[in-house]
Amino acid sequence: MIKSVQKALNILKVLSDTPFEYVSLKDISKKTKIEKSTCHHLLETLCAEGFAQNTAGNGKYILGPDSYLLTRFGKYNETLISVCHPLLTFLARKTQKTVLLAVLANNQKFIIDKIDSNENIFSHNAQIFTDDIYRTATGRILMSHMTRDEVFKLFQKYGTPKNEDWEGIDSFSALCSALKAVKKQQYVKTVSQISANLSHVGLGKAILKDGKCVGAIGIACSAAPPHNSDCFSATDLNFFLRTAAEINRRLKFS
Repeated sequence: MIKSVQKALNILKVLSDTPFEYVSLKDISKKTKIEKSTCHHLLETLCAEGFAQNTAGNGKYILGPDSYLLTRFGKYNETLISVCHPLLTFLARKTQKTVLLAVLANNQKFIIDKIDSNENIFSHNAQIFTDDIYRTATGRILMSHMTRDEVFKLFQKYGTPKNEDWEGIDSFSALCSALKAVKKQQYVKTVSQISANLSHVGLGKAILKDGKCVGAIGIACSAAPPHNSDCFSATDLNFFLRTAAEINRRLKFS
């Protein structure tokens, strides 16, 4: 692995976290853990190549036009999104919950389409987000369809999950056993405590093409303990499972 390339990519990831706001050299150095002088030299190169900008002239940086040019071919996995998005929109409207489409790439979970419960629909802007893989229902679903070797590589990257993210997973063998159980479930439910008075509740289900998992759909809401089990009604669950089944059916012909 070429360290300088890795460092430059990490800088771009930091800039992409706030694409419309300038980030100071100090903050970039802190977030990437790259020495400030090295960070400055890399940023100057990125600016010269158009992948970053320092137009404000005050030591702050933002993504440059060439970074956006990389996405000129459309959204990541646009074929999958085109099949799923209309159905996710339907699910969001029927349940008034946040729904999403997640995929796994390079041992990392990405949300490639999302509709918030406040009807903030990401439909044409090609936004893509990284997300936690252990804590979330869709993350666990995606892992459960990986081979043992793939899971091991992921485990090497992330280690054991924190107890509050996934209780009782203290070894690689424990993770493998848990994932076998996950794969057998009709859907996966997770509850994550956000604060003393609020929890995040999510459901996840695999979507399949030719018998292979190509992603997972999720539905999420917030609830006050101890009534987490009441976050989703029977109607919500029915719409969720029907949506997944319809996506699987359409993927057969896509």
